[in-house]
Amino acid sequence: MIEANDDVSFELVLPFDFKLYGATYAAGTSIYLNNNGNLSFDNAISSFTASMFPINAPMIAPFWADVDTRGAGEVWYKFFPDENKLAVIWEKVRTG
Repeated sequence: MIEANDDVSFELVLPFDFKLYGATYAAGTSIYLNNNGNLSFDNAISSFTASMFPINAPMIAPFWADVDTRGAGEVWYKFFPDENKLAVIWEKVRTG
């Protein structure tokens, strides 16, 4: 579980190779779990910007919103290295 926050990013280290739009991010590469509903690959994107896709940063955005978990909700993540998977859940979060 990620600590309660607003507009914060957390650095994670990939335990496996990950391919995204033709780029390969090797095991050991840092990625960023951003509280605002996305994973970014080249740098943290901690603030929410209501801009349309695509943007100029490699990102997966399953829950693109202005998330604030300080009052309610949690963000969970878990790597499954044997299956080359990462699961992220934004549970009962509030959006601004």
